[in-house]
Amino acid sequence: KGTEGAANSFVLEATETPGEEGLANLAWNPAAPGVGRLLTSAGSANLKIDGLAITSASNTLTDAIPGVTLSLTGTNIGSPTTVSFSDPSSAITSAMGDLTSALNEIVTQLNTLTDARTGELARDSGAQALKRSFQQLTSMIVMPNAAEGAPRTLSELGIAIQRDGTFTLDGARLAATLKADPLATGAMFTNGVNGVYATIDKISRGMAVTSNPASLAGSLDRLNKQKTQLTEDQTKLAEKQEILRSQLIARFSATDTAVGASKSTLSFLKNQIAAWNNSNS
Repeated sequence: KGTEGAANSFVLEATETPGEEGLANLAWNPAAPGVGRLLTSAGSANLKIDGLAITSASNTLTDAIPGVTLSLTGTNIGSPTTVSFSDPSSAITSAMGDLTSALNEIVTQLNTLTDARTGELARDSGAQALKRSFQQLTSMIVMPNAAEGAPRTLSELGIAIQRDGTFTLDGARLAATLKADPLATGAMFTNGVNGVYATIDKISRGMAVTSNPASLAGSLDRLNKQKTQLTEDQTKLAEKQEILRSQLIARFSATDTAVGASKSTLSFLKNQIAAWNNSNS
C-alpha cells in the first residue's frame, strides 16, 4: 500500500541472486497483464470550491479555506456540498470584549509613557507610530474584499475610540452587525490574509521591524545601541578618572614632599635668625 495521491503510485522490482532464485515472484507492476493484484489505482482528489478546481494528494484539506479543514469522504457529482458556519455571535462578542480590553491595556501604558511632561517615551518615534496606528484602527478597512454591504471595519463591530485614545465596545452596534450578516461578520475572524486577526498581526509585525526607525523594535534597537555606547563611555571615563586620580596622588605626594622640605628649610632659617639675634644681644 502506498501513500495517497497520483504521484505516489509504485511498482516492485526484484533482482535475482544466482542460485537463490524465487525473489522475482514478489515483483509487481500494475501495468503488467495477468497479475490481478491491483486493488486501487493511485489517484488524487479533484474538487471545486466556488468554481475553482483544486487537486489534492490527500483527502484532508487544511488550506483550501482559511481556518477550515475539509475531509473528503466520497464523490458528489451534480450535488454540491454547501459549507456553512454555526452562529458565531457568542464567540465573536466574547472575542471583541477581550480585544477591547487588550487594546486598552496597551493604550493606557502608551499614554503614560508618551505623556508630554512626564513620559519616558514622549519623543520616541516608535511609541508615537504605534499610538497613531491605534488612532486609525477603528476606521481601517480590515476586509477589503468584502461584498457590498458586508462589514469591513472594526467600527462596524462596535469598537469606538475615545478622546484619550482608549476604546469602548458598543454592544448594540455589534449585535446589529451580527444579526444583519452573521456569516460575513464571522469571516472577519478567520485566519486569512485579511480580517481582525490579520490587522492586529500586521501592526505587531510592523512594530517588530528593527530596520524601521519608526517602530518600537527600531526604537529598542537604537536605545540598546545608545545604552551600549554609554556603557563603553562610562568604562572609558572610569579609566580616565583612575588615571587622573593616580596623577593627582603622585602630584600631591610630590607637593607634600616639597612642602615638608620647605617647612624644614623655614625652621632652619628661623633657628639661624634666632641664633643671630641672641649673639648680637
